Amino acid sequence: MQLALRLGPTPDAVWDVANQTGIETGVFNLPAGTDDAEPWDYEPLRAMQSRAAARGLDVAVLEERPPMDAIRLDTDERDTQIESVKTLIRNMGQLGIPIWCWSWRTHYPVIRTSRARIRGGSRGTAYNHQQLPGHLEGNPIDVDAPAVSAQQLWSRLEDFLAEVVPVAEEAGVKLAIHPDDPPIDGPIGDTARIMTDPDAFQRLIDLYPSPNNGICLGQGNFAAMGADIPAEIRRFDDAIHFVHFRDVVGTSENFYESWHDNGQTDMLAAMRAYRDIGFDGPIRPDHYPIVTAGDGDETIKGRLHAIGYMRGLMEQTSD
Repeated sequence: MQLALRLGPTPDAVWDVANQTGIETGVFNLPAGTDDAEPWDYEPLRAMQSRAAARGLDVAVLEERPPMDAIRLDTDERDTQIESVKTLIRNMGQLGIPIWCWSWRTHYPVIRTSRARIRGGSRGTAYNHQQLPGHLEGNPIDVDAPAVSAQQLWSRLEDFLAEVVPVAEEAGVKLAIHPDDPPIDGPIGDTARIMTDPDAFQRLIDLYPSPNNGICLGQGNFAAMGADIPAEIRRFDDAIHFVHFRDVVGTSENFYESWHDNGQTDMLAAMRAYRDIGFDGPIRPDHYPIVTAGDGDETIKGRLHAIGYMRGLMEQTSD
């Protein structure tokens, strides 16, 4: 396994954390575009990779994507957006960037409705379906989203895979789909959500069987689904291309994000399951609680706890 951190496209304090804690595997956002190039074009990606290499960091995953809502909603910009995705994948292949983490979240990004007070007065983000519409820290949640059914989303997803997976195979890039977050089994307003239970991930894999068509196992989302995390790790096996290592307390309609060592999942059993299937891809901590004591960067303190905890679990499960 490759212990990784999510990093911005230019050096900042989190790059320093990676260097100082011995992490060499980076999960990157897309770089900024220029007047002559989109963020997914070759030159911005190459320049970001060069900046990372100068700091001893490997660009192992891109976890941001070109605009894709027209693809999911089948509107006028669909073909243009698909070409942008193909351009990204081809350029990743040329640069040796092996994994693209994508999602099929239509209209909505990650949704949270509040911050919860958790262990010792620290804070973790929370979701309560009964609080929609709502907001988190000034960001309104729009429930007047475009109407789209689950059947339409599955049909369009199948078409998307048929166009994109062959490009990924040719480029040598692995696709890793992220769950809907929160993984609510049902629509928000008139917008359906389909990547909300483990069987949906198996269905996606079966739509276009390929070693390049796999998943990002977002443990917090799978835990909110009520899944047995070690069992699902063994079930998906080599279809797992990338891991978000985090935990929650609650269910998909009402949960909060916990410290990595204080949720509802047996995290040591999960790490053992990754060892047992021979997972050797990137695994990163995600959705860090905020430390409320003392001075300094509260988010970085949460990252440091997660890094140390994960490294300890990995050492316990190493052969």
